[in-house]
Amino acid sequence: MRAASSHNHVLVIAVDGVRYDSLQAANTPNIDQVAANGFLVPVRVDARNPTISGPVWATVASGVYCNRHAIFGNDVAPNKLEHYPDFISRLRSAHPDLETMAAAMWGPLLTDVDGGPIFASGGYHPDMGSDVDEDDMDIAQVMDEAVIGHAAGRLLGENPAVSFVYLEGPDAVAHALGVGDRYMQAIERSDQQVGVLRAAIAARRNREAELWTVIV
Repeated sequence: MRAASSHNHVLVIAVDGVRYDSLQAANTPNIDQVAANGFLVPVRVDARNPTISGPVWATVASGVYCNRHAIFGNDVAPNKLEHYPDFISRLRSAHPDLETMAAAMWGPLLTDVDGGPIFASGGYHPDMGSDVDEDDMDIAQVMDEAVIGHAAGRLLGENPAVSFVYLEGPDAVAHALGVGDRYMQAIERSDQQVGVLRAAIAARRNREAELWTVIV
């Protein structure tokens, strides 16, 4: 969605499957810098939400728990998101002149896969073909890189007031191998990808005149 200029910007970076203790142990200079500029705290998943992607990311998007948005699994339909719209939809409704951006490799967030999209306006989802297993950790890494490339280009060259970028890597590795060395490497790779997005923001033409809030 293209539009009028805004000096206030919000970037939400969703890194799936990261344990707080593992994040503390990993080498994550970019996330550390975000925390140093603001704060870092553990977040407990509310007991009303199953700790799986559909309900939790719907809560992040809508601000309400599954007892309201009615998503209880990774098949996200039927739901009540029309009553509790995602934050991008709320901005687009209130300020249709502002630009927004969303990019994610997990289909239900932005496409009609498994009853989606959770974000009603959709966004960029890498097209790897219908026979690709998005849960495969190697495929997830490739798709995350595509997401980052798209998002960084948009952040550098366009003017999104609110952006949502989702990374799957650590979650895919944890499902496949548990929380060992490869998992820690996946967290650190995601941190590097956070760095790519931060660098894109820093390189914006009018960066000094803008106020950016980055949430990871």
